[in-house]
Amino acid sequence: NKKEMRKIEMKSEYEKNILPFINDFDTFINFICEKDPNLSNTKQVLGKSDCFALNSQLHFQKSVTKASSNQDQYEAIDLFFSLAVKSKLFLIIINNKNKFKLVKTSRLEEYLNLNIYEKYVFLLEYFWTNYKFEEELKNDIIAFGKLIYVISRSKPENKILKENVSSVNPLFSYYSKITKILRILGLCELETIDNIKNRYNDCIRSIIPTKFGIEICKILINKALDYLNSEYFYIDMIREICKIKDIDVEETFFEIISQVFEQELIQKSIDTDIQVNRKGTYILKISLDNNLWRVVRLSHKTKLHKLHLVIQKAFEFDNDHMYAFYKGASYRNGEEFYSANPFGESEEYEDLTIEDAELYKGQQFIYLFDFGDMWEFKIQVMDFIENEEICVLPEIIQSEGKSPDQYADWN
Repeated sequence: NKKEMRKIEMKSEYEKNILPFINDFDTFINFICEKDPNLSNTKQVLGKSDCFALNSQLHFQKSVTKASSNQDQYEAIDLFFSLAVKSKLFLIIINNKNKFKLVKTSRLEEYLNLNIYEKYVFLLEYFWTNYKFEEELKNDIIAFGKLIYVISRSKPENKILKENVSSVNPLFSYYSKITKILRILGLCELETIDNIKNRYNDCIRSIIPTKFGIEICKILINKALDYLNSEYFYIDMIREICKIKDIDVEETFFEIISQVFEQELIQKSIDTDIQVNRKGTYILKISLDNNLWRVVRLSHKTKLHKLHLVIQKAFEFDNDHMYAFYKGASYRNGEEFYSANPFGESEEYEDLTIEDAELYKGQQFIYLFDFGDMWEFKIQVMDFIENEEICVLPEIIQSEGKSPDQYADWN
């Protein structure tokens, strides 16, 4: 019938743009599940050898001849890793052998049951709403928004040159990683420049939008701009520079992007709001090094400021400086989720508890104390006992090593 014919035509029109990305992401998933690689201790990412091996299996390969590149130098692998973790298809844990691993969650099976169009919309949402744009682009998020706008106004196969976006545009040179990601997402092809001398030289000569990319960018810039993972200051600047009308968005990102496809192609997704019971007992190991640590038992009701006070007491510090908690391998590349002064005064985070922090068994996070001396404590969630009722007051249940001198350089 005609409805079925339209469905087939839509597949034939956009399948070529979507399949390379979806197939490569599925290859990434299979590699993690089959190889169970260790992650690096410093950044909790794939090591050079694993990246090199995985790269050889991908459509979007980096041109390399040996295992000498870090994960962030492989645009596709770094993107897939970010999407897999941000969407909670995988969690990063530290196992009983003190090795960091990616472990699959129940969401992965849900993802694998989606069709290619549903997978694409799901992953595009996590790219647009969770990707580290500010870390990768700094103040050039505005240039990124301008590029999405220019693509949305282009014609298929017409070349976009640097001067078509702005006279000085790092998306063609040292921030070209994000432009290459647009290619991976099927939004464009790239005409590249070989044998560049350094990262500040242009490595992209032109961007060639696909019809699919133009349709996606129209929706991203006109209807989904408020969902971009960026400060509202930058979003407002993009809107002003590109003369985009400010509209009240009532639809979800999924509903907005699904409009690109025939309705019958997009039937389901994965609920972005995961309901997980986080009430119970948490066992945390707080370490300064391998021979200096404390194990604390506490309730899900414990506030993050109370955990700060417990650490101060456990290591005999004076509670006289600012502090913060970060998710990730280090405060240098982690995501801050709580900060306050020694008295716990913080309008943004005042009542945040262990339960609110969405911690999980096997996770490592960071407690940073004193932004001058930078005391960095690694905290491992050793265990979580669901629904166990314990005393609200935290208690130290194990201890190793003598507390350090907080002001050793002063004595």
